[in-house]
Amino acid sequence: MSHGVWHNPPDRRSSSAVLPLAAGAVSRAAVDAACDVARYFGRPIQLIASRAQVGSFSSRPGYVEGWTVADLSEYLTAAHTRHVVHLCRDHGGPLQHEEDGPATDLPGALERSSAALVADIQAGVEAIHLDLGSWRAAGGDVAKGLQLTLDRCENAAAGRPITYEIGLENQSDAVDRVDHVESLIELVRELRFVTGSVAFVVIQLGTFVRGDVNVGLLECRGRDSEAAVLDAVSPLHGTGLLAKAHNSDYLSPRAFAVLARCGVHCNVAPQYAVLQNRLLWTLLSRCGDSRGASRVADIARDAGGWRKWATEDDPAPRRIVELGAHYAVSNPVVKETIALLDRAMEAVNLRGYEWRSHQYLRQLMLQQTWSLERRAFPCL
Repeated sequence: MSHGVWHNPPDRRSSSAVLPLAAGAVSRAAVDAACDVARYFGRPIQLIASRAQVGSFSSRPGYVEGWTVADLSEYLTAAHTRHVVHLCRDHGGPLQHEEDGPATDLPGALERSSAALVADIQAGVEAIHLDLGSWRAAGGDVAKGLQLTLDRCENAAAGRPITYEIGLENQSDAVDRVDHVESLIELVRELRFVTGSVAFVVIQLGTFVRGDVNVGLLECRGRDSEAAVLDAVSPLHGTGLLAKAHNSDYLSPRAFAVLARCGVHCNVAPQYAVLQNRLLWTLLSRCGDSRGASRVADIARDAGGWRKWATEDDPAPRRIVELGAHYAVSNPVVKETIALLDRAMEAVNLRGYEWRSHQYLRQLMLQQTWSLERRAFPCL
C-alpha cells in the first residue's frame, strides 16, 4: 500500500477536470439539470447524494424516486448521461444515517456504514465523501475509523480508483483556522491507499444555511471575509488537495467569486429542492386542485424533514411545503397530486411541474457554475 494523497490535480478548466459545482441529487429534475450543465461545459459534474436521498440497499431506498445508487446509475445509463457524471456518495461514514445504529455502538456503526459504502462502490460510485464528524463527536478514533473504512472501500473497488473527500465537519458559520486545516492535512497524509486518492478536504469557509438563507460569514461580512478564506485554504497549496465548501446554497455571485478565486469547489443541494418546492406550491395554488396544496402540506408536515431547516416551531402550510415537500415526493398521494397537476396544465397547453423544474434548476446551476468559473453569465 502507498500514501495516495499527493498527486497533481488537473487544471480546473481542462476537459478532464470536474466542474467546481457539485450538485445534489435531490430529484430527477435536478439530476437531469446537472447532466445538462456538464454537457454544456463539456466537463463532468459531481452528482452528490446522501443515503437519505439515494439509498445503498434495495431494502432501504432513498426518498428521491425511491432510488438506490444502482437505480440512479441505471437511470443515467438509459439517458446516455452516465459518462458526464461522477457519482459521489455524500456524507458517507459512520453515524451519518439512522441505519448505522446508535452512537453507543461505535464498532457496529462503523461496520454498517462501511457495508453501505461497499454497496455504493459495487453500484458504480466514483467518489466518496467520508464525514467522520459525528464519529468523532461520539468518541470514535478518527484516524482508525478512517483507515478501516478506506480499507473496506479499497477492497471493494478491486483496482478501480475511487476519489475521496475527507471531512470532520462540525458545521458552523465561521471560517476554519489555519491550524485546523493543517491538522486535517496531516491526518490525510497518514492514510494508506491501494489505488484510490484524496482529492478534496472539506473546510468551513463561512458558508452555513439556516432556513432558505446562507447566514455564513462569507455573505454576512462581505469583502472582509475573502482574506480569511484565502488564509484557510493556504495550507493546501502544493499538496495536491483541493478545498470543498459544503452548505454553498443561496450564495450570491460575489460570494461564489470569492470561493472561485481561492480554488474552492462547492456543494449545493437543499437550494435546488426548495426551488422545486416553491414551484410546486405556486402551481398547485394557481393551476391545480384547490385541495392539492393542502394535501401536500399535510403529508410533508408528517414526513418531518422540514424540521431540519425551519427557524419557527409551527410554520404555515406554504412554508412546510417550501422546506420539506421533497422529503415526501415518494408518497403515492403526492405523486398522484403532481400527475393531476401536470394533466390539468397540459389540458390548457401549459408546461407542467416536471418540465418547469428541470428548466429552472438548469438555469440556476448554469448561473452558479459560471460564477465559480469566474466568468460573466451569458444570455442564453
